[in-house]
Amino acid sequence: MEGQDKEPNQTGPRRRSESSAMEQQLRDSEEKYRQVFENATFGIFRATPDGTLLDVNPALVAMLGYDSKEELLTRNLPRDIYEDPNARQAIIDKYRPTGVWRVSKPIGSAKMARLSWFE
Repeated sequence: MEGQDKEPNQTGPRRRSESSAMEQQLRDSEEKYRQVFENATFGIFRATPDGTLLDVNPALVAMLGYDSKEELLTRNLPRDIYEDPNARQAIIDKYRPTGVWRVSKPIGSAKMARLSWFE
């Protein structure tokens, strides 16, 4: 209609510039997370519900006595890491809403640890 203000075109240079800035912020955020993950002095891991390890940090590799991240990533939490595989499910059931865990001092073998809720 004549005389009405039209919304500015959001597909031009301004929109691309905002998108580029947001993408850079995302890259920066991801890099900060990666640095915290890689440089933490305590063990951190990501795993699927069935216990398949997706990612582990160097501190966890060292704590559990593995030679490399790649070697540890071939292991399964309930089968290879937990002293009592049923304990993992009990922890998951209790703390599922937050999903934050911690590895305490190794027990038994160098590649076994007791995992518990991070407080």
